[in-house]
Amino acid sequence: MEETNKQGLLSSKWQRPSVLISNYQKRFYKYFFYNEERSRIMKRKYAKIAIALAVAAATATTPVVSVLASEEAVVTSGEAIDGAMVTSGEEKSGTQTVGVNYWDVDENKQAGEGKVTVTADAYNVNTSVLTDIPEGYELASTGDVTINDGWIYVEVKKAATTKEIGVNYWDVDENKQAGEGKVTVAADAYNVNTSALTDIPEGYELVNTGDIQINDGWIYVEVKKAATTKEVGVNYYIAEEDRYVEGTVTVAADAIHVNTSALTDIPAGYEVIWTGDVLINDGWIYVELRKSETVKEVGVNYYIPAEDRYVEGKVIVDKDANNVNTSALTDIPAGYEPIWVGDVQINDGWIYVELRKS
Repeated sequence: MEETNKQGLLSSKWQRPSVLISNYQKRFYKYFFYNEERSRIMKRKYAKIAIALAVAAATATTPVVSVLASEEAVVTSGEAIDGAMVTSGEEKSGTQTVGVNYWDVDENKQAGEGKVTVTADAYNVNTSVLTDIPEGYELASTGDVTINDGWIYVEVKKAATTKEIGVNYWDVDENKQAGEGKVTVAADAYNVNTSALTDIPEGYELVNTGDIQINDGWIYVEVKKAATTKEVGVNYYIAEEDRYVEGTVTVAADAIHVNTSALTDIPAGYEVIWTGDVLINDGWIYVELRKSETVKEVGVNYYIPAEDRYVEGKVIVDKDANNVNTSALTDIPAGYEPIWVGDVQINDGWIYVELRKS
């Protein structure tokens, strides 16, 4: 048996990098390369190597030799060291498997474990190569992570299910920004529907509606000054005569009702049967009328002496009126005016008014 030191290694003269592989067994160990004469460790590098116990194959007198191997050289097959036969060369792997400890930084607990394969001489792992991040989590930080004792420690956090998008409201009439806002959407959304917007600047309304594409965390929304009023059509129905008359009324832009007190174009001689608020439907209201019990309709017989012809009209007056003032006449033929102005007596429901060219 060869001379060995107290660590059970060969004396310094045999500390040449070698691997002895017996015909019977093969084992792998971690090692330090130790120099006895200088009494200190010369290299501080771990590696997986093969150390074999060479057992006599031909004769019982062939010694068993323990040899410390390094990465610098390999003894070739068939070479003998003090009678111990080397039967094969060094076997080294080109990669290593590193364990991954995924740590939830918010809840301060392990989120799971994984693994990643890197080169044998790697001492860092870049987070870009991780493929088994626990479901529902995302990396808290990215970049290189140092390998310690075959493991890396990777901080993770619960993956967001939503994201906040900025909204740039643009006044298309004045070509300037009307304001900014924000909206929360699903984390994987690439569009925002205008129906989700809740902070449109006061006094504005959308120019267009629908989906708007997200660009760099923002959407661009066109707006215009909102109308403060709107016009609603009035469908007057006179039940006694089974006929309709149309009118209009102006109300607040956000109104959903019209009060009958706001109606200004009720046909003369008629009054609303049901008073109060009337619901707006598709921009219209429906109002039933009847002949007024407090007024009466008087016929107007317009006479044009210069042309010796008559034109008829009408006027609504109080029920107990005996006269009609010419200032109340609203249907005088265009281009003409009364010759005599003032009160005109009612006779059998009619008044007589002479006209001339104005």
